[in-house]
Amino acid sequence: MAKRGRKPKPEAIKILEGTRADRINLDAPAPIRELPRCPDHLLNDAEAQAEWDRIIPELDRAGVLSLVDGAALAIYCTVHSRWVRAKEEVRQYGLTISTAAGGEKTNPAVGIIERCEGQLRAFLTEFGCTPSSRTRVRGNGPEKKKDRFAAYMDKRKRRSG
Repeated sequence: MAKRGRKPKPEAIKILEGTRADRINLDAPAPIRELPRCPDHLLNDAEAQAEWDRIIPELDRAGVLSLVDGAALAIYCTVHSRWVRAKEEVRQYGLTISTAAGGEKTNPAVGIIERCEGQLRAFLTEFGCTPSSRTRVRGNGPEKKKDRFAAYMDKRKRRSG
């Protein structure tokens, strides 16, 4: 059963947004800020590998990428590749195809495109790659985020100790 309500925000984002200190989990795990390696299974898919090579530098510049994001990005790139292939299928054969009985039906690739677009939108939102998801995070890249987080931690230590 799916969990209800909003997804929790990462602690670093709460700090950047100015969330009250008592609502910040200081024991939350901090992922390693390192670029994930392209998985071997993407190397057999030129479209997926090209999307990996395109999006990794963008996410790194935005400061939202960590080593543990590799699996999610691999799925994103696989779905992106499937979306491109389905779009090519529709471009080549059209929105409808002929049936054995002589009628017309919707090209199955149209459904694949729609499902992929929903999945891609969800992944892009998770990584802050849509205009509305970017507005929820304030900061100027990874260095400013790191400095503000360090300043917050120093202030917190001074209060408690």
